[in-house]
Amino acid sequence: MKVLHAVERDLGRLDERKPGLSESSLAAQARALALALDNPRAAMAVSANSRELREIMAALEALAPPEAANDDVDDLKERARLKLVPGGQ
Repeated sequence: MKVLHAVERDLGRLDERKPGLSESSLAAQARALALALDNPRAAMAVSANSRELREIMAALEALAPPEAANDDVDDLKERARLKLVPGGQ
């Protein structure tokens, strides 16, 4: 798998949590670093680029709200709510 493909996938997931995040300058830097890492001629900078990409992706992750945890309690609350709502299933 290409690094750019993985970065685009991760940016898409982050954008679902915080729309517009994938269009930020940090996201653009992540894409540029991913392209550099996918370039076989850039072997000398792989270590530095990899470290920088990890830091940028961590910063982007920190900017996005946490993923909603859907657990059994949430499911039970939703079922109870539906029973209380007129026309609920």
